[in-house]
Parts: sequence; C-alpha cells; structure tokens
Amino acid sequence: MKAIGLTWPETKRSAQDRANWRRTVDTLYGDIGL
Repeated sequence: MKAIGLTWPETKRSAQDRANWRRTVDTLYGDIGL
C-alpha cells in the first residue's frame, strides 16, 4: 500500500467508492447493455 502513497483507510475508502460507483453504473446502464 505504501508503495503507491496511500494509507490503509484511504485505500479502503477508494475501494468502497469504486464499488459504489460500479453499483450506480449497473443501476443506470445495466438494463441497456452497457
């Protein structure tokens, strides 16, 4: 983790944000095949 200059809380938050974004995209676009 330190190699990319992120602390563990930042890394965890980033991963959670990515998961939330993925869910949002799936909700918005999943039904039209994107």
